Amino acid sequence: MLWWIRDRADRAAAAGLDTVDIDPYHAVATARRPSRVDRAAAAELLRAGLIRIRDDGMMEVTDRAQESATAPGHPVPAALLATLRRQGEPFPLSRLYWESGYTRQRDAFLRAEDLKVPRWSLRTRDSIAGAAFDTLILFTLWISVQVVFLRQEYWTSGVGPIVVGAGCCLVLWALMAVPLVWLAERCWPKRP
Repeated sequence: MLWWIRDRADRAAAAGLDTVDIDPYHAVATARRPSRVDRAAAAELLRAGLIRIRDDGMMEVTDRAQESATAPGHPVPAALLATLRRQGEPFPLSRLYWESGYTRQRDAFLRAEDLKVPRWSLRTRDSIAGAAFDTLILFTLWISVQVVFLRQEYWTSGVGPIVVGAGCCLVLWALMAVPLVWLAERCWPKRP
C-alpha cells in the first residue's frame, strides 16, 4: 500500500517537472549518487583544458588554469577547480570523497537544487529495503540453524559433531541467503 501511495505521489510530482529548470549536475546526483557529480565536473574541466590527467591517473591543473583566474560558470566545476588549485599537487579523483571543502560546496549546491523540485521527487534513500534485506539474511540463518540442529543427537555426541553441524549450517545459510537476497534486490521496486 505504501508503494502505491508513493508511486501516485511521484507521478503527481513528475507532472510538474515540465516547469522546473533542471540542472544537469543535479540530475546526475538524483539518478545516481552525488559522487558521480565529481566525475562530470572533472570531465567538464578536462574538456575546457583547465585540468589534465597524467599517465598515473592523477589530476593536475594546467598552466593555462594556473596563469589566469579562469573559472567555469557552474558552481560544481568551479569548486573542483578551486580545490585542485588549493591542493597545489596532483591527486586522484577518489580523494575528493575526503576533501571536506569541496564536498561541502557540492552538497550545498545539490541541497539548493533539491528545493527547486517538487517535494516528492527529492533524492531519498529507501530505508525499508535495508531492513527487508537484513530480515531476509537473519531469517535464512534461523532456518539453516533449525534444519541442521533440529536433531538432539548433535548436543549429546560431543564437540566434533557440533563443529561439523555449525559448518554445515554456515554452508546451508550461504546457499539460501545469497540467491534470495540477490533475487529480492533485483525485484525490489525502485522509484522512477
